[in-house]
Amino acid sequence: MKKANAAIKPFYLPALFLHVIAGISLGLLYVHYYGESDTLIYFQEGLKLNELLFLDVKGYLNFLWSNAGDDTFLQTLVYTDKRALFMVKISSLVLLCSLNNYWIASIYFSVISFLASWQISNLLNYYFPSKRNAIIFSFLFIPSVVFWSSGVVKESVALASLFCIVSNFIRLYKDGKLVWWQWLMMIICIWLLYNLKYYYLAVVIPVIITSLVVKRIITYWPKCLFIQELLLWLAIFCTFSLLVTQLHPNFYPSRFLSVIYNNYLAFIANSAPEDVMHFQYLSENWINVTLLSPWAFVSGLFRPFIWESTNALQTIAAIENTCFLVLTISSLHGLKTLAKHPDRILIFATLIYCFVLSVFLTLSTPNFGTLIRYRVGFLPFFIFLTASSSPIFNLIINLLSSIRQKLVGNKP
Repeated sequence: MKKANAAIKPFYLPALFLHVIAGISLGLLYVHYYGESDTLIYFQEGLKLNELLFLDVKGYLNFLWSNAGDDTFLQTLVYTDKRALFMVKISSLVLLCSLNNYWIASIYFSVISFLASWQISNLLNYYFPSKRNAIIFSFLFIPSVVFWSSGVVKESVALASLFCIVSNFIRLYKDGKLVWWQWLMMIICIWLLYNLKYYYLAVVIPVIITSLVVKRIITYWPKCLFIQELLLWLAIFCTFSLLVTQLHPNFYPSRFLSVIYNNYLAFIANSAPEDVMHFQYLSENWINVTLLSPWAFVSGLFRPFIWESTNALQTIAAIENTCFLVLTISSLHGLKTLAKHPDRILIFATLIYCFVLSVFLTLSTPNFGTLIRYRVGFLPFFIFLTASSSPIFNLIINLLSSIRQKLVGNKP
């Protein structure tokens, strides 16, 4: 594995530097442009918690464990939501190691995010060395993903946890075993992800379990056709997904669509018309949601389009989305060979994960800016699939390689 991963080692420092700069840039953006926001509130609330530590150690530990504490202290907190409070606790712990300095804490969070990205990149490169360039780009250098998963934001820890879970799943899928500390890390990351971004977990866990079960079944069914594999996968996935609906009140079948629709209406009401996607026929009806799903999937991946951008940040996002759209279209020819691909189950599972998460996040979070942050949970996986089979991506990589060789005098 060390020999295989030596090939991506030159990208370690550039990727680390990019994550650190992204985290600092995110902080500067909010300090000088957006003003009061999540990242700054997490910092301020973390400082309050650290002040409590020096006044009342028992009260501090009690709050970390159960959110309980002195009523006077609780009233000073801006956030009451459990997920936000969980991030405040993490912020407090990191700030204790950062001299209560926002910028040092930002570097810590960025490094955590980077290390998880580096880990999954190394692992994928070990198992899929022919896809090295796509791996490096998708998990280390996608601009929006690096930017929105760095610094003092929930996405830094959430994406790191997601990458750790997926890395251990790949080990299980390929080798069939994990050592004890990998199981421990997986459990910790599942706990972190549940408390920060439970909807990521609600999709990735059924996908992981389904893929492992289907792989085991297929070993005893060697003549299974591709269409039979897909139907088997979908049947098992739907079964596990029904079980997942019991893990969080927002997933209960009786209120799932209501949560999506009410979130949609809230974003529409609180956002400028040009900053949101409008789904005219969305309602608390499975038929309408199903019919809107393809467009929601496309919207989650590729909007805002160039003609929809109304400010500098949207324009930057739209340019990136246009590149992704071209990349995706150029990779569609790869679907013809999917049935014969040795890792077709993994590819199909990844597509389903991206599709489900994109659809429901887009419908419930139609604000362009918010969705660009939330989609970091599926965008690297989707871009990895498209870049892996895109001739345009390979052409660009070959062109860059040729330019590099000319600049260094054709040295390897």
